[in-house]
Amino acid sequence: MPHQLILPDFNLLSDEELFKNVMQDTATILGLNMEFLFDGWLVRFTNPYNPSERYELLGYDIGLNSSQSSFIAKDKAMCYKYLFEAGVPAIEHFLLKPKDYKFSNESAKETLLNVQKNYHFPLVVKQNNGGGGKNILYAFDETDLALAIGELSNNHLEISISPYYEFPIEYRCTYLDGEIIMSYGKTKGENLQNNLSKGAQVVDVPELLKERLHSLAIQAGKAIGLRFANIDIVETEKGLIVLEVNASVAQKRVVRHSQELYQQAVNVYVTALRKLIG
Repeated sequence: MPHQLILPDFNLLSDEELFKNVMQDTATILGLNMEFLFDGWLVRFTNPYNPSERYELLGYDIGLNSSQSSFIAKDKAMCYKYLFEAGVPAIEHFLLKPKDYKFSNESAKETLLNVQKNYHFPLVVKQNNGGGGKNILYAFDETDLALAIGELSNNHLEISISPYYEFPIEYRCTYLDGEIIMSYGKTKGENLQNNLSKGAQVVDVPELLKERLHSLAIQAGKAIGLRFANIDIVETEKGLIVLEVNASVAQKRVVRHSQELYQQAVNVYVTALRKLIG
Protein backbone atom coordinates (compact mmCIF):
# COMPACT_ATOMS: atom_id res chain seq x y z
CA MET A 1 0.00 0.00 0.00
CA PRO A 2 1.56 3.37 -1.01
CA HIS A 3 2.56 5.77 1.72
CA GLN A 4 0.03 8.55 2.24
CA LEU A 5 1.59 11.90 3.07
CA ILE A 6 0.20 13.67 6.12
CA LEU A 7 0.42 17.24 4.93
CA PRO A 8 1.16 19.99 7.44
CA ASP A 9 -0.70 23.23 8.06
CA PHE A 10 1.51 25.54 6.00
CA ASN A 11 0.43 28.66 7.89
CA LEU A 12 1.43 27.36 11.31
CA LEU A 13 4.94 26.12 10.55
CA SER A 14 8.23 27.94 9.88
CA ASP A 15 10.29 27.22 6.75
CA GLU A 16 12.57 24.96 8.81
CA GLU A 17 9.64 23.04 10.29
CA LEU A 18 8.09 22.53 6.87
CA PHE A 19 11.41 21.32 5.48
CA LYS A 20 11.69 18.92 8.42
CA ASN A 21 8.28 17.51 7.45
CA VAL A 22 9.52 17.03 3.88
CA MET A 23 12.57 15.18 5.16
CA GLN A 24 10.49 13.02 7.49
CA ASP A 25 8.08 12.07 4.70
CA THR A 26 11.07 11.28 2.47
CA ALA A 27 12.53 9.00 5.14
CA THR A 28 9.20 7.28 5.80
CA ILE A 29 8.66 6.46 2.11
CA LEU A 30 12.17 4.97 1.90
CA GLY A 31 11.90 3.10 5.19
CA LEU A 32 14.75 5.07 6.78
CA ASN A 33 15.22 6.83 10.10
CA MET A 34 15.81 10.59 9.91
CA GLU A 35 17.75 13.01 12.13
CA PHE A 36 17.21 16.74 11.54
CA LEU A 37 20.29 18.58 12.83
CA PHE A 38 21.42 22.23 12.90
CA ASP A 39 18.03 23.53 11.64
CA GLY A 40 18.24 21.23 8.64
CA TRP A 41 21.74 22.13 7.55
CA LEU A 42 22.51 18.46 8.18
CA VAL A 43 19.88 15.78 7.57
CA ARG A 44 20.94 12.20 8.28
CA PHE A 45 19.09 9.17 6.94
CA THR A 46 19.90 5.78 8.51
CA ASN A 47 18.87 2.23 7.66
CA PRO A 48 17.09 1.01 10.84
CA TYR A 49 18.28 -2.57 10.16
CA ASN A 50 21.88 -1.52 9.51
CA PRO A 51 22.85 1.69 11.39
CA SER A 52 26.23 1.83 9.65
CA GLU A 53 24.36 2.43 6.36
CA ARG A 54 23.57 6.12 6.30
CA TYR A 55 23.12 8.97 3.84
CA GLU A 56 23.38 12.70 4.50
CA LEU A 57 22.01 15.91 3.09
CA LEU A 58 24.73 18.39 4.04
CA GLY A 59 24.02 22.02 3.19
CA TYR A 60 21.30 20.76 0.82
CA ASP A 61 23.96 18.70 -1.02
CA ILE A 62 23.01 15.04 -1.19
CA GLY A 63 26.36 13.80 -2.50
CA LEU A 64 25.44 12.83 -6.07
CA ASN A 65 27.61 15.50 -7.71
CA SER A 66 31.38 15.39 -8.05
CA SER A 67 33.33 18.04 -6.14
CA GLN A 68 34.59 19.43 -9.47
CA SER A 69 31.13 19.94 -11.01
CA SER A 70 29.86 21.45 -7.73
CA PHE A 71 32.79 23.88 -7.71
CA ILE A 72 32.09 24.96 -11.31
CA ALA A 73 28.40 25.54 -10.57
CA LYS A 74 29.16 27.66 -7.49
CA ASP A 75 31.56 29.94 -9.41
CA LYS A 76 29.24 32.10 -11.55
CA ALA A 77 31.92 33.35 -13.95
CA MET A 78 33.41 29.89 -14.46
CA CYS A 79 29.97 28.33 -14.86
CA TYR A 80 29.16 30.84 -17.59
CA LYS A 81 32.37 29.90 -19.44
CA TYR A 82 31.47 26.22 -19.37
CA LEU A 83 27.94 26.93 -20.59
CA PHE A 84 29.24 29.24 -23.33
CA GLU A 85 31.74 26.63 -24.55
CA ALA A 86 28.95 24.04 -24.67
CA GLY A 87 26.74 26.38 -26.71
CA VAL A 88 24.19 26.80 -23.93
CA PRO A 89 22.68 30.34 -23.87
CA ALA A 90 23.33 31.94 -20.48
CA ILE A 91 23.60 35.35 -18.82
CA GLU A 92 27.17 36.56 -19.10
CA HIS A 93 29.24 36.77 -15.89
CA PHE A 94 32.73 38.33 -15.81
CA LEU A 95 35.05 37.83 -12.87
CA LEU A 96 36.87 40.54 -10.95
CA LYS A 97 39.54 38.91 -8.80
CA PRO A 98 40.47 40.50 -5.44
CA LYS A 99 43.69 41.93 -6.90
CA ASP A 100 41.59 43.67 -9.57
CA TYR A 101 39.48 45.79 -7.23
CA LYS A 102 41.76 48.78 -7.65
CA PHE A 103 40.81 50.38 -10.94
CA SER A 104 44.45 51.24 -11.63
CA ASN A 105 45.14 47.54 -12.06
CA GLU A 106 45.52 46.68 -15.77
CA SER A 107 43.55 43.45 -15.43
CA ALA A 108 40.65 45.33 -13.84
CA LYS A 109 40.75 47.97 -16.57
CA GLU A 110 40.62 45.30 -19.26
CA THR A 111 37.68 43.48 -17.66
CA LEU A 112 35.68 46.65 -17.04
CA LEU A 113 36.39 48.09 -20.50
CA ASN A 114 35.28 44.81 -22.06
CA VAL A 115 32.03 44.85 -20.08
CA GLN A 116 31.29 48.52 -20.77
CA LYS A 117 32.19 48.17 -24.45
CA ASN A 118 29.86 45.25 -25.07
CA TYR A 119 27.04 45.91 -22.60
CA HIS A 120 25.04 48.97 -21.63
CA PHE A 121 24.16 50.09 -18.12
CA PRO A 122 22.54 49.00 -15.90
CA LEU A 123 24.91 46.24 -14.82
CA VAL A 124 24.54 43.72 -12.02
CA VAL A 125 27.40 43.45 -9.53
CA LYS A 126 27.23 40.40 -7.27
CA GLN A 127 29.15 37.97 -5.12
CA ASN A 128 30.64 35.50 -7.58
CA ASN A 129 30.03 32.48 -5.38
CA GLY A 130 26.95 33.77 -3.57
CA GLY A 131 23.31 32.74 -3.58
CA GLY A 132 19.90 33.29 -2.04
CA GLY A 133 19.59 36.82 -3.44
CA LYS A 134 22.33 38.14 -1.15
CA ASN A 135 25.09 40.61 -2.09
CA ILE A 136 23.50 41.73 -5.36
CA LEU A 137 23.86 45.39 -6.38
CA TYR A 138 22.79 47.35 -9.47
CA ALA A 139 24.95 49.90 -11.27
CA PHE A 140 23.25 52.50 -13.47
CA ASP A 141 26.44 54.42 -14.32
CA GLU A 142 30.20 54.35 -13.72
CA THR A 143 29.87 55.94 -10.27
CA ASP A 144 27.41 53.24 -9.19
CA LEU A 145 29.75 50.60 -10.58
CA ALA A 146 32.70 51.90 -8.57
CA LEU A 147 30.61 52.10 -5.39
CA ALA A 148 29.20 48.59 -5.85
CA ILE A 149 32.64 47.08 -6.41
CA GLY A 150 33.93 49.00 -3.41
CA GLU A 151 31.12 47.78 -1.16
CA LEU A 152 31.57 44.11 -2.04
CA SER A 153 35.38 44.29 -2.00
CA ASN A 154 35.31 45.80 1.50
CA ASN A 155 33.67 42.55 2.59
CA HIS A 156 36.43 40.58 0.82
CA LEU A 157 33.96 39.02 -1.59
CA GLU A 158 34.89 37.72 -5.02
CA ILE A 159 32.90 39.74 -7.55
CA SER A 160 31.27 39.03 -10.89
CA ILE A 161 29.66 41.56 -13.22
CA SER A 162 26.83 40.78 -15.61
CA PRO A 163 24.51 42.73 -17.90
CA TYR A 164 21.00 43.40 -16.60
CA TYR A 165 18.19 41.56 -18.39
CA GLU A 166 14.49 42.31 -18.05
CA PHE A 167 12.42 39.27 -17.14
CA PRO A 168 9.20 39.10 -15.12
CA ILE A 169 9.50 35.44 -14.11
CA GLU A 170 12.41 33.18 -13.22
CA TYR A 171 11.88 29.46 -13.82
CA ARG A 172 13.49 26.83 -11.62
CA CYS A 173 14.02 23.32 -12.99
CA THR A 174 15.16 20.45 -10.79
CA TYR A 175 17.49 18.24 -12.82
CA LEU A 176 18.41 14.65 -12.03
CA ASP A 177 20.48 12.42 -14.32
CA GLY A 178 19.32 13.93 -17.60
CA GLU A 179 15.68 14.54 -16.62
CA ILE A 180 13.62 17.37 -15.14
CA ILE A 181 11.63 16.07 -12.17
CA MET A 182 10.10 19.37 -10.97
CA SER A 183 9.72 22.89 -12.34
CA TYR A 184 7.94 26.12 -11.41
CA GLY A 185 8.17 29.88 -11.88
CA LYS A 186 8.92 32.70 -9.43
CA THR A 187 7.62 36.26 -9.79
CA LYS A 188 9.47 39.42 -8.73
CA GLY A 189 9.65 40.14 -5.01
CA GLU A 190 11.58 42.75 -3.03
CA ASN A 191 14.40 44.64 -4.80
CA LEU A 192 13.28 43.16 -8.15
CA GLN A 193 14.61 39.75 -7.09
CA ASN A 194 12.94 36.44 -7.92
CA ASN A 195 13.65 34.87 -4.54
CA LEU A 196 10.93 33.31 -2.43
CA SER A 197 12.75 34.63 0.64
CA LYS A 198 12.27 38.15 -0.81
CA GLY A 199 8.52 37.87 -1.28
CA ALA A 200 8.36 36.31 -4.76
CA GLN A 201 5.33 34.13 -5.53
CA VAL A 202 5.24 30.72 -7.19
CA VAL A 203 3.52 30.37 -10.58
CA ASP A 204 3.03 27.46 -12.96
CA VAL A 205 5.23 26.94 -16.00
CA PRO A 206 3.14 27.60 -19.16
CA GLU A 207 2.61 24.36 -21.09
CA LEU A 208 3.79 26.00 -24.33
CA LEU A 209 7.10 26.85 -22.65
CA LYS A 210 7.72 23.65 -20.71
CA GLU A 211 9.38 21.52 -23.41
CA ARG A 212 11.89 24.22 -24.43
CA LEU A 213 12.53 25.17 -20.80
CA HIS A 214 13.23 21.60 -19.73
CA SER A 215 15.40 20.95 -22.77
CA LEU A 216 17.60 23.96 -21.96
CA ALA A 217 17.89 22.94 -18.30
CA ILE A 218 19.01 19.45 -19.32
CA GLN A 219 21.64 20.93 -21.64
CA ALA A 220 22.94 23.10 -18.80
CA GLY A 221 23.11 20.23 -16.30
CA LYS A 222 25.04 18.07 -18.76
CA ALA A 223 27.40 20.94 -19.69
CA ILE A 224 28.47 21.38 -16.05
CA GLY A 225 28.66 17.63 -15.47
CA LEU A 226 26.08 17.59 -12.69
CA ARG A 227 23.79 14.73 -11.72
CA PHE A 228 21.47 16.69 -9.41
CA ALA A 229 20.84 20.43 -9.59
CA ASN A 230 18.41 23.34 -9.51
CA ILE A 231 18.78 25.27 -12.75
CA ASP A 232 17.34 28.79 -13.01
CA ILE A 233 16.24 30.02 -16.44
CA VAL A 234 14.73 33.34 -17.53
CA GLU A 235 12.85 34.43 -20.65
CA THR A 236 14.35 37.61 -22.14
CA GLU A 237 14.30 39.47 -25.45
CA LYS A 238 17.04 37.00 -26.47
CA GLY A 239 14.78 34.06 -25.64
CA LEU A 240 15.31 31.53 -22.86
CA ILE A 241 18.73 31.79 -21.18
CA VAL A 242 20.28 30.22 -18.10
CA LEU A 243 20.62 32.56 -15.14
CA GLU A 244 22.24 30.26 -12.60
CA VAL A 245 23.09 26.63 -11.88
CA ASN A 246 22.81 25.42 -8.28
CA ALA A 247 24.53 22.16 -7.34
CA SER A 248 22.79 22.19 -3.94
CA VAL A 249 19.09 21.43 -4.27
CA ALA A 250 17.07 23.27 -1.63
CA GLN A 251 13.33 22.60 -2.00
CA LYS A 252 12.58 24.51 1.16
CA ARG A 253 10.38 27.57 0.77
CA VAL A 254 8.53 26.38 -2.32
CA VAL A 255 6.71 23.67 -0.33
CA ARG A 256 4.69 26.36 1.47
CA HIS A 257 2.85 27.41 -1.67
CA SER A 258 0.65 24.35 -2.29
CA GLN A 259 0.09 20.75 -1.31
CA GLU A 260 0.99 19.69 -4.85
CA LEU A 261 4.39 21.41 -4.62
CA TYR A 262 4.93 19.88 -1.19
CA GLN A 263 4.37 16.40 -2.62
CA GLN A 264 6.59 17.17 -5.62
CA ALA A 265 9.41 18.27 -3.30
CA VAL A 266 9.16 15.02 -1.32
CA ASN A 267 9.29 13.12 -4.61
CA VAL A 268 12.46 15.02 -5.61
CA TYR A 269 14.32 13.89 -2.49
CA VAL A 270 12.92 10.35 -2.60
CA THR A 271 14.01 9.95 -6.23
CA ALA A 272 17.48 11.44 -5.58
CA LEU A 273 18.07 9.31 -2.51
CA ARG A 274 17.06 6.18 -4.39
CA LYS A 275 19.73 7.05 -6.96
CA LEU A 276 22.25 7.49 -4.16
CA ILE A 277 21.26 4.24 -2.45
CA GLY A 278 21.36 2.44 -5.78
